[in-house]
Amino acid sequence: MSGKLQPRAQTASSIVVINNLPNGSNVNMYVSGNDPEGHLVFLGPDREWYYPSVNNSLSVPTEIPASAITISIQGTGQAVDVVLPTDISAGRIWLADGVLEFSVVSTASSNASLVQPSIPIESVPTGVDVSWGFVEFTYAQGKGLWVNLSYVDFVGLALGMILTSSSPETSSVASQWALGLQSNATSTICRELANQSMLDGYPWGALCIEDSYSRPFRILSPNMYVQMHAEAFADYWTSYIDQVWTKYTTQGLTINTQSVDFGNVSCSVQSDNLICTSASASGGGNAIYTKPSAKDIFSCNSGPFAAPSDLYQAVTPRLCSAINRSTLLLTGGNVQPDGVASSLYYDGEVTNWYSKLVHQWEIEGKGYAFPYDDISP
Repeated sequence: MSGKLQPRAQTASSIVVINNLPNGSNVNMYVSGNDPEGHLVFLGPDREWYYPSVNNSLSVPTEIPASAITISIQGTGQAVDVVLPTDISAGRIWLADGVLEFSVVSTASSNASLVQPSIPIESVPTGVDVSWGFVEFTYAQGKGLWVNLSYVDFVGLALGMILTSSSPETSSVASQWALGLQSNATSTICRELANQSMLDGYPWGALCIEDSYSRPFRILSPNMYVQMHAEAFADYWTSYIDQVWTKYTTQGLTINTQSVDFGNVSCSVQSDNLICTSASASGGGNAIYTKPSAKDIFSCNSGPFAAPSDLYQAVTPRLCSAINRSTLLLTGGNVQPDGVASSLYYDGEVTNWYSKLVHQWEIEGKGYAFPYDDISP
């Protein structure tokens, strides 16, 4: 789910955090982003920006002192209001039931570049099984505040969010919310992923990571998993993609790019490539797609989906979303993203089961589970 508030007066954003963990334990909050000059900042316990110092190395990280960037949120269920000193871009609100480690390395321009907390892919060593998650947000001058709840990389600490305007200029804008996953979602999703593995033989169950007490506490996205296990889902999408290519050899596919520049783009398979043609006077040309691999499909940014032209950037999000949601072979699937109701997403044996189950166990189905998951009619 992505939320947006329109431009407002130049007052800083306020973050209100409520810790409702069932065991009443504290959580640690970290707020990072880029200040108006583009410098990396963290919010300190004193509610002022902390600028991490960095050595001259482009590869050796400098650890950020936890005491300089950690804000403890008590497990009382009471609201804690934190006002940001200034608006920031590329922001994240990190929440963890333990301590997260952040580092920085120097960039070519001697600025600090963030090294994010690592995500163990296999097992979790005793003592580092910290459950955490984040909410992304960014403020763009003249465009507004954007916020989203993301499971593109993994499912971790259960988070929800509400976006509300307190500015007189936007006081009439209704609040937007994404309440996140149900409290028991991690265990339930892991159980269902394991069941799916038994049905189709693919390592869906291996996406689940257990803590030192053998309890599931993190679920990797297949995109994250195949980065370390390229062979894991290697032929998973092969049959489905073959059927899609066969269908659109004799039938046209229309992709509504939802943009003024390209409008509706017509696609068909020719010489084993899916060729999408724009006849728009302001943005004509072809986008040519070879058959994508599982890695390409889960990431939406490699192989045929990596081309940088404006036309590709308009078509790829809608095409890749249709594949992850398995809608291209359904009735109405020849028109994307408009032709298939959201109730029919993931309605097939071959689909992105991680995304399907994440949405199924979200309280209201909102939250990114793969790149471009915000594509909708």
